[in-house]
Amino acid sequence: MLRQDATDLQRLSVEARDRYRNIPELEYVADTPPVSAERFRAGTGWIATYRGEIVGYALVRSVDNLLFLGNISTSPSVRRSGIGSRLLEKVRQSAMTSQAEAVALTTFRSPAWNGPWFRRF
Repeated sequence: MLRQDATDLQRLSVEARDRYRNIPELEYVADTPPVSAERFRAGTGWIATYRGEIVGYALVRSVDNLLFLGNISTSPSVRRSGIGSRLLEKVRQSAMTSQAEAVALTTFRSPAWNGPWFRRF
């Protein structure tokens, strides 16, 4: 369970999705509701902070013998700073510790911060 007020995490979820607004075939993503408070309470995850502000999170759950990455988001203010990579490394470490067969996720093939970014790992 993420032990943080879901309101802050939901705000970050909305901010992170706004970057899809400039991609015609994916602009609908910017208008989807934020991750629900229930999903934050039911999941396991990590929060990244900078100067006391929440700037990122990763939310996972076990599915079969996989660790499923349900959501990873970072604030526009810290993009390209390595915070997303560090959060993803936490996910990978957790998968190894829990002896999950792999980390699984669903994502878009493009833009660069989706499929191409995850493939690097």
